[in-house]
Amino acid sequence: MIPMDRYVQNTIDTALSALSGLVVYSRIKSDPFMIELRALLTDIAGVEKSEDPTSSAYVMIEPGSALLCAWIDQYTHLYKHILNNNLRAVPDLREYVISLAQNDDNAFARIASGQNAGISEASMDPSMRQCVLSDLERLLVIAALPSRIFTSILAAADSISLPEWRHDTTGHTPALLYKSLMTYHREKSFGAFALHHAFIWKNHKLEPVENPDPIRLDQLFSYTYEISQVRENTMRLLRHKRADNLLLFGARGTGKSSTVKAMANTYRDQGLRIIEVDKDDLLTIADLLAYLSELSDVRLSFILFLDDLTFAEEDTRYTTLKTLLEGGIKTRPENVAIYATSNRRHIVAEKETNEMYANDAKDEKLSLSDRFGISIRFASPNQQVYLEIVYGILSDRNVPFDREIVAQKALMWAMRENFRSPRTARQFADYYEATYDTPSPSTES
Repeated sequence: MIPMDRYVQNTIDTALSALSGLVVYSRIKSDPFMIELRALLTDIAGVEKSEDPTSSAYVMIEPGSALLCAWIDQYTHLYKHILNNNLRAVPDLREYVISLAQNDDNAFARIASGQNAGISEASMDPSMRQCVLSDLERLLVIAALPSRIFTSILAAADSISLPEWRHDTTGHTPALLYKSLMTYHREKSFGAFALHHAFIWKNHKLEPVENPDPIRLDQLFSYTYEISQVRENTMRLLRHKRADNLLLFGARGTGKSSTVKAMANTYRDQGLRIIEVDKDDLLTIADLLAYLSELSDVRLSFILFLDDLTFAEEDTRYTTLKTLLEGGIKTRPENVAIYATSNRRHIVAEKETNEMYANDAKDEKLSLSDRFGISIRFASPNQQVYLEIVYGILSDRNVPFDREIVAQKALMWAMRENFRSPRTARQFADYYEATYDTPSPSTES
């Protein structure tokens, strides 16, 4: 039996009460770390105690017990989510709890993320403000939970040394945390949208993309006019000014998808988010639109990205997209625009037919492409433009090169691929950079 004094017991009870009492931030209780923490606190508080009310409480801890294993799991979880494998640092419980508050999806966070950039603490509904302050006080109680209350019991049971976490909340008050959260949500947004700007719509839910393609607009050489059209429409989307749905079509490898992804990367800090929707998930896209329409008052705008879009003639899913683009009862939210890419102008494949109503069938299929507000053609580059793209990529990467030598090699590469395109240029640049012999530094004899 290992003694558990009244301070430890009171600390555990207070932490459990704070966790249970969360209202506005109730979703935090379902965080994996918080679930584990609550279970560990409950297990320690519920073990057999001495019946003598005048003595210190005792807990029964067996060497190598499940409680000890739970503590190690708890510490590892905190370590993993906070430190990003920085082995020299010490996990900080306060930092973790505050990050949960920053990235929670709740009514207060959405209001603070609103279009009205001038929203202030004083303009918040008093009852909402009081609920948030009460929750923040509870969260600070949790953030101040010392690891020593666990290690003093568990380490004594096995006579071993256990790692500690930091829990210093000095200088943090509910009022100060409230103000910092107001600023954070106004600048970063809320929930998963504060942490990520790229998502995939799959199985009726949004899945964040941890490592999206980092392509930048200044890495897209040539196609200035085409990119400017996409940019102008995107600026309207950011202002919620009825942006058009875009169809980017043309030869393969001409940078259609890269343009859309680079646009999302460029304007992420202005609230632009990109959601890739696979053709197989088009039938559930109405559910996604319904969710995004609820965020029309939040400083966020969304590109629904349909990449490499084509339909076989017998594939009837194109009718869902056609209704979505125009013609349905529900209007598209002003914070949403559809950007689709395709190698062909007419997305639905056509077959020759001798049917009496062949023209009607053809018009039905062509009407899908026609319902995009703006169609932008990305043509294959001529030889000079192709070479300028190669030169631009190598210069951007600070790879030394001789223009004549690179031109000869790049053209031979394009002939081998039987195609000139920005993608071919980038593939050649990758090859050239990888095989380029950096001159060895000269040595004095």
